[in-house]
Amino acid sequence: MRRVGRLPFDQLVKQNKERLIQDQAEINRLEERFEQKHALPK
Repeated sequence: MRRVGRLPFDQLVKQNKERLIQDQAEINRLEERFEQKHALPK
C-alpha cells in the first residue's frame, strides 16, 4: 500500500471524495441562489 504522509492512500481518496461532494453541494446552492436572484420573468 502506497502511503502518502501519515494517511493510507485509500483514506486520502475517501476524504477527497467527501470534500468534492461538499464542494459540489455548495456550488449547487450558490447557483440556485444566483438563478433566483437573476431569474428573468417568463
